Amino acid sequence: MAFNFLNRLRNLSSPEVREEDEGSPVDEEEGDVDAESDIEFECGDGESGEESDGTEGLDLDLDLDPSNEEQNGPFPWSSTLHNVEVELFTQRTGPNLDLFDLDYTANPIDFFHLYIPDSFMKLVADQTNLYATQVGAPASFKTVTPDDISKYFYINMMFGIHKLPSYLLYWSSDPLLRVSAVAEVMSRNRYQTISRFFHLSDRDTFIPRGEEGHDPLHKIKPALDLVLRASQMYYSPGAALSIDEAMIPFQGRLYFKQYIKGKPNPWGVKVWCLCDAKNGYLCDFSFYTGKENTPMPKGLGHHVVMSLGSRFLYKFHHFYFDNFFSSVQLAHDLLERSTYSCATVRVNRKHWPSQLKGNIKPGECFWRQFGNIIACWWRDKRPLFMISTNASPTMSPTDRRTKEGVVQKDIPQPVLYYNSNMGGVDMMDQFRSYYKVGRKSHKWWRSSFWFLFEVALINAYILYKNMPRPNGVKPMNHFNFHLEVARALCKGVSKPRTAPEAGPAAAGIAAPNPTEHKRARLLGRKKQCYMCRSKDIRTASGRHPETVFGCFICKAHLCDDLCFAQFHEKIQNN
Repeated sequence: MAFNFLNRLRNLSSPEVREEDEGSPVDEEEGDVDAESDIEFECGDGESGEESDGTEGLDLDLDLDPSNEEQNGPFPWSSTLHNVEVELFTQRTGPNLDLFDLDYTANPIDFFHLYIPDSFMKLVADQTNLYATQVGAPASFKTVTPDDISKYFYINMMFGIHKLPSYLLYWSSDPLLRVSAVAEVMSRNRYQTISRFFHLSDRDTFIPRGEEGHDPLHKIKPALDLVLRASQMYYSPGAALSIDEAMIPFQGRLYFKQYIKGKPNPWGVKVWCLCDAKNGYLCDFSFYTGKENTPMPKGLGHHVVMSLGSRFLYKFHHFYFDNFFSSVQLAHDLLERSTYSCATVRVNRKHWPSQLKGNIKPGECFWRQFGNIIACWWRDKRPLFMISTNASPTMSPTDRRTKEGVVQKDIPQPVLYYNSNMGGVDMMDQFRSYYKVGRKSHKWWRSSFWFLFEVALINAYILYKNMPRPNGVKPMNHFNFHLEVARALCKGVSKPRTAPEAGPAAAGIAAPNPTEHKRARLLGRKKQCYMCRSKDIRTASGRHPETVFGCFICKAHLCDDLCFAQFHEKIQNN
């Protein structure tokens, strides 16, 4: 699936977009809400038609005189252009083999356990049992074991492979809906019990909001620490790194819930992500929980890029991010730390060259330069503003699909680099969308935990895929890797046992005196009548008759006296 990341760019001057200073979100009562960070941009063949030219509200007094240069301020922009010098990236990339004892022949579950180890299953089981005790579980509650948690994770992985409207349908008596790979591993009641008390941390240690030491991520802290630490340790990314936000869908009440217009899931918990631009490996991430007390004199976007990318500074990496984060100051600060960048930018950013505003014709491109910092203003169908420190102020040929076929067109080199390397986080989101883990929840922390679980699966797969292997030996694909992890979590239930046919108990059939059998109300929920099911008798709705009555000795559900008599006559004849 080809991505054109500039297609998401929205016109800055649209009245629906708020222009916040340095892109900082606005706090509201129910959560911080920020505008979609990208400017809409559409690549085309240069025909503008009747569309807006994207310059409403901008200064139309265009001055592109090469002799008119900005000499004031910390960034004296010049129209005199020269090629940008970029140092070669020489860091080691790929799996950090010295930190784990695995090779390409290892099982997928071994790679997964680097991120979520077996010890985590015990931790979750202990916290689930503790929570059941704290809230007063019923006397029928059976202690949850690490094996139960492992199978619970397996079932939630199977939800993404066999997709049904309701989780109850996986245990349906209808053979068209029942999923044996789920129903025969754990009973529905047991699954519901574990879901009810499922917990990752001790709620008694939670510090309420507003008090000193409050951690808004307390409920997912154990899983967050495990996955984040492993993601940082076991893989070294390539030169190109993309920084963007990912959304965890959630629409309930939460004070740090966010809204981002244009996202597939616009409401939810926002996560800042830094990914390898070439394969989508999530190298580092941070949950956004609202405004912090940490001083951010250069804005939120500057703070996020610097904090997420702190481990990759001074190594000649190339950072790619959108106009929510970008600023002239950020490009300069990264360059001072031997780190290159390329990004779209909003023209209201501080220190942006004042000459690169106004209205230009499709295909025109204007530049300004300060050292290695390049400011680019180009128009295809709509204006596009770029700032980069790793691309020279030149035009590069690229293939463009048009109605007449594929044609070659010149585009600015920063745009070409941005298109090629901005998609790391989108690639990770694409992996997550294939086989979603878990079901929709009314609790934000459960949705966030399944996000961490999916990150562990995806990073484990990319780690496995990039392991050194002999020529001709191909790694398994993403689906088979996902399936093998699920199979291993099920611990030997790859060959499911045969489901017992609904019928009489063995002790009832062997009863010496059938005349002692009597019809009575049986314990538990109602079930299908054994005789009506064997004769395929159905109600007007197309279902087999159900009843709570049956033979007290045989434990067989029988809807009336006729079925009761026929059933015992069948036993005697056998």
